[in-house]
Amino acid sequence: MNNKNQGVAELITDSFFALLQRKDFTEISISEIVQHAGVGRASFYRNFSSKEDIAKRWTSNVTKRFLNESGIRDLPYGSRDYFIKLFTHLYATRVRAKLICDANLIYILRDEFNDSYLNSHIGEDEYQSYYLIGGIFNVYLHWLLKGCQESPDQIANKIIELNIRAKGSKKDIS
Repeated sequence: MNNKNQGVAELITDSFFALLQRKDFTEISISEIVQHAGVGRASFYRNFSSKEDIAKRWTSNVTKRFLNESGIRDLPYGSRDYFIKLFTHLYATRVRAKLICDANLIYILRDEFNDSYLNSHIGEDEYQSYYLIGGIFNVYLHWLLKGCQESPDQIANKIIELNIRAKGSKKDIS
């Protein structure tokens, strides 16, 4: 995407989220988004295929930027530092992520979470990997919907505690 299209895409994205703060997702039209952004309808379709595509692209872009710039890939997966870094990022994106949830587009966040984190952390036991990633996503979703009342440090500690408990319960199953 060239710089001009990127700038137009950002205007459209910002307009979409600004409207989403005031209106229900189903009540927002593409005409309204482009009018708010001050761009033509053709500019919308040059950059996006639908309103959902705006949320998908934003989610994908912030995730890619985080993974490329944060150094999280250098941390041991499952470490306290890993979860602090992850939840600090998720906290920073909470406003738009909550708008996506409120628009009943939770699947966009879940799919991006699975694609980005599961693909980079799938272990020898793929069921365990899915189980862990699903649990972490659901902790994130619960935290987000409650308004991110706990700090990223507190959530990281909670996940570590839950992982320890889960490992301990394996003994109970055998």
